[in-house]
Amino acid sequence: MLRKYIVILLLVVSPLLGCSVAANAGTVAKSPLSLRLVLSRGHSPAGVSIPGVVIITNSSSRSVKVYGCSLREAIAVGISSRAIPFEPVTPTPACFGPILIHSGVTRLRISVSTTYQACSATTPSPGLPLCTNPGMPALPKGTYRTSVIYSGLSSGTRPAARVTVTLT
Repeated sequence: MLRKYIVILLLVVSPLLGCSVAANAGTVAKSPLSLRLVLSRGHSPAGVSIPGVVIITNSSSRSVKVYGCSLREAIAVGISSRAIPFEPVTPTPACFGPILIHSGVTRLRISVSTTYQACSATTPSPGLPLCTNPGMPALPKGTYRTSVIYSGLSSGTRPAARVTVTLT
């Protein structure tokens, strides 16, 4: 009897949390959503943000509901290397309202930071440099790859291909 209530609870609560529930635990439902990242340039001075667009394509003929506060908060784009990870802070949203992604293409303007995500005011350590005035210190020169992290989109969403970025 308890198992029946747990299954019903999962079916009711999972969509509210942005999760999808597959009918068969061994399969993942294919989503009509796919992501693509387009940056304005592949080279940039370190410390200078790179503008771009995340293109969300809904290949179905119907709008798709995703859950969260906004698309802007659901998608994070950053760069990383072997030595420097991209670890976005993804707070649990206080809202679980549905966001409609209409059939066709939705464009979300983004800006990719080329600075560290955090710094130390007193003692540097590996991956945590001293803070600069003003703001975060620039990442070291070199080759990086983009990561597009999303939450609230269905689990079968096709992720964006990684883009190579060179900082000079």
